[in-house]
Amino acid sequence: MPPIGSRVSVPLGPRKMIGYVIKSDVPIQSAPDRAIKDILEQIDNQSFLPQAVLDLALWAADYYLCGPGQVLEVGVPHGRGLRPRTYRHFNLTTKGRSYVSAGPGKESPKTSNRLGPKQRLALDSLAEVGEGISQGDLNECGVSVSTLKRLANMELVSVTNKPVVRNESNDLDASKTEVLLTSEQAGALARLLSALSTQRFQAALLHGITGSGKTEIYLRLAKETLRSGRRVLVLVPEIGLTSAAARAFRGVFGSGVAIQHSGLSTGERHAQWSRIRAGEVDVVVGTRSAVFTPMDNIGLVVVDEEHDGSYKQDEVPRYHGRDVAIMRAKQAGALVVLGSATPSLESYHQAIRGRYDLIPLTMRISNRGLPTMQIV
Repeated sequence: MPPIGSRVSVPLGPRKMIGYVIKSDVPIQSAPDRAIKDILEQIDNQSFLPQAVLDLALWAADYYLCGPGQVLEVGVPHGRGLRPRTYRHFNLTTKGRSYVSAGPGKESPKTSNRLGPKQRLALDSLAEVGEGISQGDLNECGVSVSTLKRLANMELVSVTNKPVVRNESNDLDASKTEVLLTSEQAGALARLLSALSTQRFQAALLHGITGSGKTEIYLRLAKETLRSGRRVLVLVPEIGLTSAAARAFRGVFGSGVAIQHSGLSTGERHAQWSRIRAGEVDVVVGTRSAVFTPMDNIGLVVVDEEHDGSYKQDEVPRYHGRDVAIMRAKQAGALVVLGSATPSLESYHQAIRGRYDLIPLTMRISNRGLPTMQIV
């Protein structure tokens, strides 16, 4: 039985389609004139998507009147990137390390007679590195593929396939200096930290004018979330805003930040998505589709510029990223912070009713004044 969350290949008419297992042990009700078809192939031996994403997709499909598969397609990268590129990585075996440590002239006569200069060079190169080396790097040292194959056949070298890790976002790294909070920022942060510490679902509307320092509050909330062993999801409305948000978070959390949006190439998006799925990152920054990111144990969800209409998708599935983010926080027992200088009517109404905690920021940092406006 394929595990819940795994992918399978199934027949659909004359076509072969990829499906996701969302339930098991379901009674089969077969119509007399239609036979239940078998699964063609089980693609994954373990869950491809975490239960949290499946639960969210099922809720969204029911709420927005579409199929669960249509929802899941939003958050899963397409194309050949679903099977990540790998490279061959070589390392010394126990037998190989024993050979190298014995030193020249002290090797087993049987082994020594069978090794040539290239084989010795390969073993010495691997011994210097310690943690292994890629085939490409060994080739640059003058070691050929045939040499490596022979050493592997002699059980002196082990070969493993490792996924290619892309560093396409290194240009976003930045150093972050600690800043002093204004009294208003400190008060807002204290209220949000109190809500965060409960580790239960709560929603807050951070109503801060432009330049009031909302981003700094997000960063400090994220720090505290990571200290508690949980993860952070940050949504921005447009691709153009992703770089600035990612730069701010990378300045604090470094390579522990991943990016998700449709503007990335297939390979780039899959590389980031795979890191998230493997649990290698603690913070995800992205546009509305990132709400379906395969991240477990979310403790904080930030929806910046929550009023922006770009959070609403105009094609099937016609979901609203802000509202789905609120549900994801609810299902995860997390704090969701909706930030805006001009809140949406829906969010402001919920805050006035007391369903969201309304936290105002009325002053700009460094006592900067607002621009002069004139109505003409």
